Amino acid sequence: MSLTKVQQAEQMCEQLGERFTEPRRIVYSLLLQANSALTAYQLLEQLQKLKPGAKPPTVYRALEFLLKLKLIHRIDSSNAYLACNAENHGHQAQFLICNQCGQIKEVELKQLEPEILKVCAEQKFKPEQQIIEVRGLCFQCQQGT
Repeated sequence: MSLTKVQQAEQMCEQLGERFTEPRRIVYSLLLQANSALTAYQLLEQLQKLKPGAKPPTVYRALEFLLKLKLIHRIDSSNAYLACNAENHGHQAQFLICNQCGQIKEVELKQLEPEILKVCAEQKFKPEQQIIEVRGLCFQCQQGT
């Protein structure tokens, strides 16, 4: 039997000795269900439908926790969040972002990471995070549909 992403996250938290609280679970579930990246305030709006008393710090704490576990990604250019769709949550993130419809696709460019690490080593630079955002038009927007 295959575990859902939420169940996998619960297992990960248990193994790490972390608590997968209800707000964290809900925020993660909302991101998994979303068709695109969501801002913290879009998440808050959805969370308040389920938990009317929810405040911004609740969402920000949940996002910070989910980022720390690499279950989600932050899209810097739009200050929005997206559930990680990779099995290995420790990977570096690359995204294709449509300027017209806002669709975001997470892609894995394995051959790119060694080259970036090589350049960092040559420059005596210690990378902590690598997020590559490529902006353009998705196939549907190119076709005008």
